[in-house]
Order: sequence, then structure tokens, then C-alpha cells
Amino acid sequence: FVKALRKFAKVPEVYNYYGEVLLDQQRFDDALANFDKAIEMDGTSPLPYINKSILFLQSRGDAATAEQLCKKAAEVDPTCDIAYIQLAQLLIHQNRLEDALAAYDTAVGVTRTEPELVNAISCREACAAQLYVSKMYPDVYAKLRGAGV
Repeated sequence: FVKALRKFAKVPEVYNYYGEVLLDQQRFDDALANFDKAIEMDGTSPLPYINKSILFLQSRGDAATAEQLCKKAAEVDPTCDIAYIQLAQLLIHQNRLEDALAAYDTAVGVTRTEPELVNAISCREACAAQLYVSKMYPDVYAKLRGAGV
């Protein structure tokens, strides 16, 4: 990536993808710097915001900032299904299942391909099932959440 950064120093996607590699290596500060650089270069791409959201949740446990970043990703590109799916997963993590369903519904509405649609609907229906269990069987749901399921 160092060679790619030298050769394509003005291409924000290189910084975003390098940030993803650094995030996978748990080099959080370096990853954050690359996501910030990608956003600085092109604030209209949703991917650096999504990746930065994942970073804030993984490295800092900062769900509030992660949620804001997912919403920013959806704001800069309202047709980005990944932004809504990431937001929904974050909301599920916070046990905000009805909000997550709404995010999945939006994702279903903006998907472009059949595999994306299948994924969005599958995730949405899993969330709907989780919401059903939480309402119909609150004791069982509480045990499942306590067990980390």
C-alpha cells in the first residue's frame, strides 16, 4: 500500500482501503488517520465513514460516535445499502431492534443487486424474529442476551 499511496496519492479510495487493512491489523490510530484522509479528500464517499464507524465501535466501544458516522455515511450517499445495514447491526448491538428494522427496511429499498437484496432481507427477517422473541418471550430473550447469543 505504501507504493500505491505514492503512485495514487490523490485517490481517496487508496487511503480508505489501506485504512481497512490497518483496521484488520488493529492499528487503530493509523487506520483512523487514513479514513480521515479519505474523508478529507472526498467527503461524498460513504465507505470511509462506515469504516470509521466500525473502528470507533471495535477499538473504543463508542456506539454513539459509530451511530453518528453510519448516519453520516447514509447522508452523503442515501443509496448506500451498506450504510443502513451497518447502522442496523449497530442498533441491534444496542438492543434497539425497532430502529434496526427501520434501517434494514431502508437498506432493502436501496439495494441494487439480487445478492444485496437477499442479504438485506435475510438480516431484516432475523432482526424481526429477534424482536418477536423479545416481545413474546421476554424471559427467554433476557437469558439469550445474557448468554451473548
